[in-house]
Amino acid sequence: MTDALALHGPVGDYARAAAAKDFAEMERIALAIMAADEVVLPHPEKPEILCRCRSSLQRGMRNCLFLSDENGGNRWCLVQHSRFIQFIVTQTGAHHVSVTANHLMTSLVAQIRAGDFDAQWERRDSYGGLSVRSSRPYHFFYDQFVQLPDVIAHLPKARQVVHVGNDCFMSPTLAYGIAERAQEDGRYYLVPTRVSARRTPTCRRQAKRMEAAMSARISATPPEPRPGLSLWIGITGQKRAWIEQVEGYVAIVRALAKQYPDLVVYIDGMTAPHGERIENRDDEAVAAAIIRGIADVARAQSLVGMDYVGKIALCHGVDAFIANGGTGCFVPLRICRKPGVLHSNHNLWVFADLGCPEDVIRVDREVVSELPAASETAPKAISYSIAWEEIFNRLVTVLPRAQAMAPPQRVPSSPAPAETTGPDEGGTPEAGADDPFADLPGLLKTRLTAEAILRRVAVLFEKSDDFTTALAVLERAHRLNPDSPEIARRLAQCRARSARRHG
Repeated sequence: MTDALALHGPVGDYARAAAAKDFAEMERIALAIMAADEVVLPHPEKPEILCRCRSSLQRGMRNCLFLSDENGGNRWCLVQHSRFIQFIVTQTGAHHVSVTANHLMTSLVAQIRAGDFDAQWERRDSYGGLSVRSSRPYHFFYDQFVQLPDVIAHLPKARQVVHVGNDCFMSPTLAYGIAERAQEDGRYYLVPTRVSARRTPTCRRQAKRMEAAMSARISATPPEPRPGLSLWIGITGQKRAWIEQVEGYVAIVRALAKQYPDLVVYIDGMTAPHGERIENRDDEAVAAAIIRGIADVARAQSLVGMDYVGKIALCHGVDAFIANGGTGCFVPLRICRKPGVLHSNHNLWVFADLGCPEDVIRVDREVVSELPAASETAPKAISYSIAWEEIFNRLVTVLPRAQAMAPPQRVPSSPAPAETTGPDEGGTPEAGADDPFADLPGLLKTRLTAEAILRRVAVLFEKSDDFTTALAVLERAHRLNPDSPEIARRLAQCRARSARRHG
C-alpha cells in the first residue's frame, strides 16, 4: 500500500481532508462529483491524464467505479464503502484513501490484478446518478440512507432522484418523500456516502431524523385480538449468536405466560430488501424450534424474511423486546423506541455511539461467556452464553413502564426444579428420556435442560483446548435433543475446530 496523501486531483484532496478530519471539505468534494453530468477525474497518479468512469459494480458492501482514459488505458478503480472514496487501485499501486487496508480491500486488489474485472473497463455506460444499496442493513442505513436528505438537498434538481436496486432495504420515497426510480442497464451509479456518518458531529442528528421519518411514515399493525403482553425477540442462526437462544427464549416466554396468559411473541431474524420476502433456513429453524416450545402458552409469529416496512408496522404494537446488540435490535430499539433488553458478546454494540433510552438495559458482560473461536474469527462475530434468568430478570425491570399491571416476579439464578416438565421446567425431549444424562436437571436442581447443561460443559472443555472431550459432551447433548438446531450447529463448529487443531 502506498501513501494516499501524495495522490493528485479530487482523490488526493479527499485523502488529505480525511486525514485532517475536515468533514466539510470531504463533503464538498463528494457533492461536486455527484452533481456532474458524468464522472470525469484526473488519474490520481498522473494528473495530466483525464479518465472517465466506464461502469460500476456492487460487490457486497462495496461500490466499485472503473475508470480509464479516452483510449481505454490507464485503468484504475475507485471503491466506495462507508466513505465516498475509501480505496483506489491503479495499474501500479493500491491506496487506502480514507481507511486503513483490510481483508475486503486486499481481496479486491488480488481480483483486479488477476483480471477478474477486465470486462468492466470495456463497458461504456453513462452516469445514472445516485443509488442506495448494500448487502448489509447497518451499512445501508447508517452509511448511506442517513445522509441521503442532505445530499439530495445540495444537488441540482436534475440529480435529485435516487435509483434503487435489489439491495435497497428501505424506499427513499416512503421514508423521506424523495423521488426514486429503478436502476437501469447501461448506467453506472454512485452511492451517497460523503463521509463516514458515524464519525461526524452531526451523526446523532442525522440518525434521529432518519429513524423518526421511518417510524412516522409506517403505520402500526397491532395484533388482533389485543394481547395482555406483546413481546419482540430477536434471534440469529449465523454468527454472534446467543447459544441458549432456543431454550432461553422458551423459558422466558413460559415464565411470562404465568402472569400474562394472553401473550403474543414476534420472532425477528434476517430481513429482506424493501418489498421482498426472503428465505433463511438457519433463522427459520431457530424460530420454528422456539414456536414449538411456546405454542401452548403464547401466540407466536415468525418475522424471518420479512422486509423492514412489515416489521416496523408490527413492532409499533409491541410492549417490550429482547434482541442482540447488532443490527438485530434496529427495529425495536432505534425505529420504534421500545423498552427492552440487549444482549451481546463482549465486543459488539453497533449503536453504542448513538446511546440507548433509559428503559433499555444491556446485559452486563460479567455474566456473558464468550465461546472459544478459531483465530481467524473476528471478535465481534463470536457467539456467547448467557443464563436465561439474567435476561429475564432485566426484562422484568422495564415491563412496568410498558404495562400498567404488576410485573412478573424475578426468578432466582438457580431455582429449584419445577413439578412439571415443560420446556422451562427442566424437561428433556422424549428422544433422550432413557439416557442417564437426562437426570442432570434434577441432580443439579436447575431449570436448564440436560442438553443445555452439557453444552455449557462442552464450552469449558473447548476453552481448555480439550476438543476430544468437548465433542463427546456435545454428541451426548445431540442424542438427548437431535432436533435442536443450536446443538447441531455447535457440534459442527466443534468438529471443524478440532479438525483444524489436529489437521
